[in-house]
Amino acid sequence: MFDPASFLALEDRHPVYKMLRDGAPVFKADFGPVPVWILTRYDDVAAVLRNPQARVKPPGRAGAPPWLGNGAAAQLYDAQLVLSDPPDHDRLRRLASPGFTPRTLKPLEAWVETMVAERVEHLAGVGAFDLITDLAAYVPGTTILHILGVPSSDWEALISRVPGFLHIFAPFPIGEAERAACDEACGFYLDYFGAIIDERRKNPGDDIIGSLITAHEDDDRLSRLELLALLQAFLNAGFETTMSTLGAGMYGMLSQGEPWQRLVAEPALAPVALEEVLRYEAPVSFVQRFPVEDIQFHGQTIQAGEPVLLALASANRDERRFENPDRIDIDRPRKDHLSFGGGRHFCIGFQLAKLEARTTLAAIARRMPNLRLDGGTPKRQANMLFHSIEQLPVSVLEAAAAASAN
Repeated sequence: MFDPASFLALEDRHPVYKMLRDGAPVFKADFGPVPVWILTRYDDVAAVLRNPQARVKPPGRAGAPPWLGNGAAAQLYDAQLVLSDPPDHDRLRRLASPGFTPRTLKPLEAWVETMVAERVEHLAGVGAFDLITDLAAYVPGTTILHILGVPSSDWEALISRVPGFLHIFAPFPIGEAERAACDEACGFYLDYFGAIIDERRKNPGDDIIGSLITAHEDDDRLSRLELLALLQAFLNAGFETTMSTLGAGMYGMLSQGEPWQRLVAEPALAPVALEEVLRYEAPVSFVQRFPVEDIQFHGQTIQAGEPVLLALASANRDERRFENPDRIDIDRPRKDHLSFGGGRHFCIGFQLAKLEARTTLAAIARRMPNLRLDGGTPKRQANMLFHSIEQLPVSVLEAAAAASAN
């Protein structure tokens, strides 16, 4: 029924998700030496996400998984907010939260709007471009560079190491080549972001980084390594998820036609359209949890400590929760998607991701109403957790050409 290798290679995984939701909503899959449970229905996934007893690390393991070794990857793993459990997670989140409040992000709004408008105007003049590399990646990338206060010349060195770094989240054993790539990436980030923190500690300022540096509770502050891991998370989570959301959302709206015309007719609906886009295509396909006590779903018992993969991408298209889920419906009455997770691990940076994505969607709708896809089904990453579109050629039809084409 389910072959892991074939599944990873699929460009469209949703027919498989539907098959599993209907016929095997909870089952064990062999991805490595330890079988992993997979949940695909909305209610089941949401129940585990919101279960305060579910953990992101297996019982009895305090640090990094053995396949990451003892180098830089293991060191950075231990400081990751999304890979920590209580009480460490609760402490880190309390201290990190001041960097992600609406007040902290407010000064960024006008800058993001101007940056996006200038980029969209430039691409409209070019006429044909790749929506992923030229826009969906450009917006979060430029924002990250602005937040970090580093030159654009550093971008290639930063972003080229993201694929290697992402192995740190692998829920299954990885090979020596992957471990080496992860170690190299993590070592680079330890040095790069460490230097930024050391410099900014001398003059914190009142921006996101300054808020993180000065945040404290009683006598407790974020350590240098914890600060470093949070800045690296800007690059990893902020870049990948926003790029994925914009790419998949624009592809879905343009290929279906009607939702794109709806947004073009009323660009002010961009925040609403974004929520529907996030439901339609979760930027992170799976997250992993470990229950601390036995749990049951559909007659199957998942024992305490067994690994569980929660299929966010599948849950968001569960027909039991959303009517006609494979269609983007901007006017859909319910949009309670799970794309930002749930419970104590609800994405801490969701406000920044939404700011970038909704601003970009509105700008494209206003300036490029005649945008069209050029090419067939786009190629996606063959990654279990991250399944983003890699390239999406598009072009802007001039008004006269668009009229004659209709």
